[in-house]
Amino acid sequence: MIQRLAAGLGQGVVLVSGTNGKTTTCRILADLLTAAGLHVVHNRTGSNLMRGIAAALVNTPQGELGPNAIGLFEVDEATLPEAVARLSPRLVVLLNLFRDQLDRYGEVDAIVGRWRAIIATLPVQSSLALNADDPMVAGLGSAASGTTVYFGVNDPSAGQPELEHAADFVECLACGTPYDYTVTYFGHLGHYRCPTCGWQRPPLDVECTTVRSSGLAGSQVTVQADGATVEAGIPLPGLYNVYNLLGALAALRALQLPLGGLAGTLHTLQPVFGRADRVQVGDKAIVTLLTKNPVGANQVLRALAAEPGQKALLLALNDGVADGQDVSWIWDVDYELLRGQIARVITSGRRAADMALRLKHAHWFEGDEAPSLEALPDLQHALQTSLYQLLPGQTLYVLPTYTAMLYLRDIMTRLDMTRPYWQEALR
Repeated sequence: MIQRLAAGLGQGVVLVSGTNGKTTTCRILADLLTAAGLHVVHNRTGSNLMRGIAAALVNTPQGELGPNAIGLFEVDEATLPEAVARLSPRLVVLLNLFRDQLDRYGEVDAIVGRWRAIIATLPVQSSLALNADDPMVAGLGSAASGTTVYFGVNDPSAGQPELEHAADFVECLACGTPYDYTVTYFGHLGHYRCPTCGWQRPPLDVECTTVRSSGLAGSQVTVQADGATVEAGIPLPGLYNVYNLLGALAALRALQLPLGGLAGTLHTLQPVFGRADRVQVGDKAIVTLLTKNPVGANQVLRALAAEPGQKALLLALNDGVADGQDVSWIWDVDYELLRGQIARVITSGRRAADMALRLKHAHWFEGDEAPSLEALPDLQHALQTSLYQLLPGQTLYVLPTYTAMLYLRDIMTRLDMTRPYWQEALR
């Protein structure tokens, strides 16, 4: 059925995968493709297994298929090989690979092996857009027979002096020698070279030459590709969202669509629920920031650390199948980044006590003006208590894992704080 319905997509199929950023990259790309005049068929709710792709196709009226229709599907990392085999994509966009759900996927090199095998089956007509700053993703280009577009960041001022503790992979894929890095951005992303065999970061086709962060308000960026320059403000925080933007722009280039005149579209981008979206609740606000693995969590913490003032936090840790049942990853997160910036904190979810213990070891609760800490496993109780403790005009920052984020959305919908996700999907 999927193959039959996808045959009606006259502009072909684009698949987007990676550990972090799939949903946001697809939302950005959907807006850009729509602005380019295409009709986008998209699993907009983020249901990224084959059933989510099938639902997006089935729910598209037959009259909306045709020569101007393009499929844009976010795909789970483990599902990508099946999606490629069944959809024969015109383009595959690969964003990154980080340690995530070890009990489900195994180590990241297992994913790399499966991705390499399926990429080798793509025909010459299929293209790739690869993150050149991730050595595991960039190395997959050698398996492709079609066009490969590489994207990355070329602004050393946005980097860090050394690799993060949460960096997953720093050895050359070809010979096993540790990479030399001249710039590191986050995780194992950066400018790298193997001192033994000489393999290094590929030249960029789409590059961000300037990043100026404004904390949770977003970033000002300059992007260059094929002689065109795009200068824009994006209302999405953190360097990780700059990479999501670059993945979307690299997809446009691979699809041979113009990059000029995009600033207006980029300026109006809206965060996806759970990805730094802000919900106003009377005279108080809730900002939700998904944290599902060490690298992504560290990026969220860095964005929060750049915000002025003391912060009220609600951290919700679950251990469902979609979260990963092994929650030991929280010990690789640099929660210490927020030490001294916390007014009060509540932990919640099925593993609320584990999170509270981790935060105690981050030294958040030491000194004469130490913040308060409560562990409230029931998320609705935790949310309502957190809001009650806020003063008018203050913001609650909620950092949930994936299933906690979905439950939070359900709670906020039932309490008339936000709209159901399916209404968001229709926007």
